[in-house]
Amino acid sequence: MPVPVPDLLQMTHPGYALVERESPVSEYNIPIYLDFCRCVTMRFEHYGELEITPPDLFKLLAKSFQTVFEDDNPVTFFPAYHLIPRLLEEFELTMENMTSAFQDSPRIILFYRKVAQKLRQCFEHHIQGDNT
Repeated sequence: MPVPVPDLLQMTHPGYALVERESPVSEYNIPIYLDFCRCVTMRFEHYGELEITPPDLFKLLAKSFQTVFEDDNPVTFFPAYHLIPRLLEEFELTMENMTSAFQDSPRIILFYRKVAQKLRQCFEHHIQGDNT
């Protein structure tokens, strides 16, 4: 059975349009983008009939981003701030593993890599202050 690419890439999800934008995802849209990332990995797992996403990855990412945006208490802010890069590495590894299923489709490989890069850009721009 062929995999329907629009569903695989979640082209109807509002987060899809954020992948191709040059500018970073706005702080307001980060929850939408995190949901998009979760949906993309879920669809991959659905069609591949396997689980590759670390448990609670997106729950931890959402909670950590929310904490660093809304909580200035050092006791909670710094653990979340230091956890996000490790979670981003897990997500990037997951996305890279997903590319291995599409070696004959450079478009999908590039898309998965852009999804991961865009999430890292959220952290670097909004939290670390990198204004690229």
